[in-house]
Amino acid sequence: KRTEFKMKRFIKIICVIFALILSLGVFTSCTRKPGLYNWLGMRVKVDYALRLVLDVGDGKKEYLVPFDEYYGVFMYYKSLLGDGILEDENKKLLFTTVDEQTKAVKEMTEDDLMEFYALYAIAEKYGVGLTQEDYDSFESGYKANLRKYLEANGKTEGIDNIDSYTDEMYQKLFKSLGTSEDHVRFSYLRNLLSSRVKKHIAPDAVAHAEKYYFHIKQVLVLFTKGDSSSEKAAWEKINAAKAELDAGTSINDVIKKYDSGVSSSEIYFDASSVILGSENTNGSSVSSFVSTTVNGLNIGDTSDILTGDYDEEFGYFCIIKRLGFDESFVYGDTSIGETIFRYYAAGSSQYTPQYSEYKATVGAYTQNLVCYAYNQKIYDKINVKSMK
Repeated sequence: KRTEFKMKRFIKIICVIFALILSLGVFTSCTRKPGLYNWLGMRVKVDYALRLVLDVGDGKKEYLVPFDEYYGVFMYYKSLLGDGILEDENKKLLFTTVDEQTKAVKEMTEDDLMEFYALYAIAEKYGVGLTQEDYDSFESGYKANLRKYLEANGKTEGIDNIDSYTDEMYQKLFKSLGTSEDHVRFSYLRNLLSSRVKKHIAPDAVAHAEKYYFHIKQVLVLFTKGDSSSEKAAWEKINAAKAELDAGTSINDVIKKYDSGVSSSEIYFDASSVILGSENTNGSSVSSFVSTTVNGLNIGDTSDILTGDYDEEFGYFCIIKRLGFDESFVYGDTSIGETIFRYYAAGSSQYTPQYSEYKATVGAYTQNLVCYAYNQKIYDKINVKSMK
């Protein structure tokens, strides 16, 4: 389930961007094969970029970092950095030499890889490491979902071999996004490792989340104030929604059918009623009325029909269902899920004991990883100009 959750999230983001790419028609052909090139313009064959040695007291372990993996992360940071470094304090772009840019990109690349292999080693130690199925499911999952997207949007009409067409779009997608399959796979697997390590180190994180945070979904139906026919129609609609919920229809289906769609149907908020993920820096809050109602519900319970003012023109009827927290969400990589795992409250700087232990464990492994160039001569040739 955790793997499916992450895959769906990746696919959702990729497909949105893919739709833009198809509408703009920006796929271009590229004859140069990605990799390291020498000054003559010839591609250098490289198998491994780094050798990582780990010693945390239970015997030394060595990990060889494939060049393709290094290349994917390097090129991501190269494109992110552009022509200079953004200085945090004054937000100035400092233009740098090739050597300085290369140093910065290598440092960020190797920090990412060190963290990845620290997670890899921890997961391996506790028997929750990556399997061949994890690697295989990445590509097959992407292609299956991409094909569904193409078919649903009429992009396969008149195509004889849909499998070949999907393969072609799969490769062009990464190129047009300015990234590589290697980097997207790396990010996916890192998040998968992080999720498994979090769960192993902090199996009580979901219970902790349910103690300090709230998760609700709501069906909200608007009506025009002073318009009895509008209010009557809304009342009939919300009662129909309540009947379906009481009969066992899922909250998601009821929202799709009856909700007015004017506000978020899913909300996470903390014990102080601050909504997680709100754009306001200080945090938007749920009303005290909603907070009191939710506090009176057990997880899985549904409220009675509530009513209130939406604004000066509209009133509303709504039903709230209090939900628990799925472990794939709490241990996952969404910004809200990470906030819940990491902090006691929105905007807090106090770490949860679960995150503190996770951070300390990953930090200890990372600090005990020593990074060496697999081939120093090859490594010295790697720079922002030679990696293409």
